[in-house]
Amino acid sequence: MDVSAGSRIKALIDDAVNLGATRVIGGQLQGSILQPTLLDGVTDRMRLYREE
Repeated sequence: MDVSAGSRIKALIDDAVNLGATRVIGGQLQGSILQPTLLDGVTDRMRLYREE
């Protein structure tokens, strides 16, 4: 994964958390490495649900 792809996925994760999802584990971006991530409470109104 390149840095721009990692940043895009991180933005989707942050958007989901801002809309009420809970970050169970992971979600940290270090350079081009995004930690494996588990979210709870993702709904269909979140970009992460629709785009990934």
